[in-house]
Amino acid sequence: MVQVQHLSEQERVRLLTEWANQKLLRQSERFDLLLEWGKRQLTDVAFPERPFASLYDELRVRTAVCFDGNKRFQLVLGDLSGIQSYLFAVAHIGEGGVAKRLRSRSFHLALLAKTAAFYILDALCLSYRHLIMTAGGVFMLAVRVEDRLEPIRRELDRYLYTRYHGALQLHLASQTASMDQLSAVSAIIGNLHNEIQRSKMQPARHLLMSDQEERWNETIWLHERRAGAYCASCRRHPVHGDALDETLCEYCSQDERNGMALPQSQSMWIGRKISEESLNRALSRYGKHAGVLWDRYDVWLMRDAGMLPDGMKDEGYWERWVNDSFDVSFSSIVCWVNNAHISNYIPQMNGMPIHFEGLAELSSGKKMLGIYKADVDRLGLLLSYGLRSDQGDFSFAEYLKASRQLEDFFGERLTVHLREKFPHLYTVFSGGDDLFLIGPWSELPDFAIWMRREFEQFVEGNPEVTLSASLLFVPPRAPIATFAREAERLLEKAKEWANPFRKVNEGYGRNQVALCGITAEWHDLPVIWERAKQWAQWVGSGVCSSQFIRKLLQLYELRETYVRDGKVDGLRYNALLNYAIRRAEKMAIKDELKRERETLIGWAESLRRFPNDDAARDWYLMPAVYRLFAAYQAKEGDL
Repeated sequence: MVQVQHLSEQERVRLLTEWANQKLLRQSERFDLLLEWGKRQLTDVAFPERPFASLYDELRVRTAVCFDGNKRFQLVLGDLSGIQSYLFAVAHIGEGGVAKRLRSRSFHLALLAKTAAFYILDALCLSYRHLIMTAGGVFMLAVRVEDRLEPIRRELDRYLYTRYHGALQLHLASQTASMDQLSAVSAIIGNLHNEIQRSKMQPARHLLMSDQEERWNETIWLHERRAGAYCASCRRHPVHGDALDETLCEYCSQDERNGMALPQSQSMWIGRKISEESLNRALSRYGKHAGVLWDRYDVWLMRDAGMLPDGMKDEGYWERWVNDSFDVSFSSIVCWVNNAHISNYIPQMNGMPIHFEGLAELSSGKKMLGIYKADVDRLGLLLSYGLRSDQGDFSFAEYLKASRQLEDFFGERLTVHLREKFPHLYTVFSGGDDLFLIGPWSELPDFAIWMRREFEQFVEGNPEVTLSASLLFVPPRAPIATFAREAERLLEKAKEWANPFRKVNEGYGRNQVALCGITAEWHDLPVIWERAKQWAQWVGSGVCSSQFIRKLLQLYELRETYVRDGKVDGLRYNALLNYAIRRAEKMAIKDELKRERETLIGWAESLRRFPNDDAARDWYLMPAVYRLFAAYQAKEGDL
């Protein structure tokens, strides 16, 4: 991960001088601008006695947990679950419709977790400086010891159940701590995560149980069924009369509008609901209203990150999606200001987003979409135990630094690389520790290979910090929810099932990639992809016939009857392979291709060795190679 430099005497003098020059910032007494200054100046430096925690993360901690001299506080962890099921519950309706709603829903879910944290802080009359982190549907904040969270939890549960029909649940955990414990927080963090896991075993328990007695609140199961047609996308809410598409409910219609507005937006404002219609009309000149969350917060997508309309300056939260710092001389703006990065890269052509069918058209060979899903293996365990020092613990700032660096890697850093190296890959979600991309199928293998190498460099080759992924290739008009579940199933397979070539003492999953029916080591993926393209080149140039390649797959299936089922008849594959090789040798060929033919024959002969680990691995990879070869070789429009 990113190295943190010790704070030398020269660096200490420089920072003190820089701080002395920040007269306006010191006079403003604004914690948001203080944290923004710290992000720019303190991220890459640390005290020698705490070399793994940056001064910026130390500042974040101290800013959040200070309560008027009281050394004790409550740490609150929030976790929004059901995210992926809700995200992909979008039916395919029309070209571009799914892409826009996926884009909007991914943004909406990240926003839902952030505003849940705001809701808690506002209900307790606390500043947003007490929000410590928010990423991937998870947030952490600090509140006073005496603050009661139970009434707020019930309000949040009730809203989620009414609005999302139980598809989403917010789990809260709290732990009392003190300033003296900030240098050793593994037990505190572990207790918070354990409490969250227990809550997930009983979703919405606080809502489903009556206040007076430990029994079911049976009325909660009853939903009013309104007359008329229901939304063709989510199928949860009735069709809205004012929707752009008369088949959609108000929420899916809002998703579609937000999906169109996001690519043109540079900032976002969140604040209390604006009830005056005239003010709403005035604000619409500067951006788009993106909906209401928790029946309390208006969300606006703003086209300009450099200014904020008068009706928004006095309160709320302004998030700017730009890299330039905020000028504190803008004294008229008193709302909380934060510079952030939005992980929502969208492929564009001529200034317009490319729809999924357009992305499929950019594929080589078959016009298909590819789905890439990945996440970090055992991240919770790593954050709880992998950060421990020689003394057996880790500080709160070290924990935040690790979380922040992962968020930055899967967020801003990845988006920059997508724009530069893989501009046709569409980010469905990216943040926290996981990633879901859709793009032309023929670009996904190269991305997966690059991504794994980039991650390995990011963690400096640490063998305990690994990535697992799945690759899936689907028709362009496929039902996205179905194939998202399949991508998740394949990812779980990569995490749980070891490929047959792992050593006995390494007989576990993780640190693998699942594709085309097999689970493979990461170093096998370049072999699979390059061999598939080589086969296509051989067939195209006449080095061998497509029948020879198909024969290899048939012989793989015959060999599997022996390897998998123990049928001796399966050993005939060797003699049949020898016959196929001899026939291939007799095919007429141009002189300039004879060396390529020799390479092919030599490799095919190596498959006859038995028993042999290299030959066994090549046979194991055969179905994946053949699937990619068949897709890559397909003629224009061939499905």
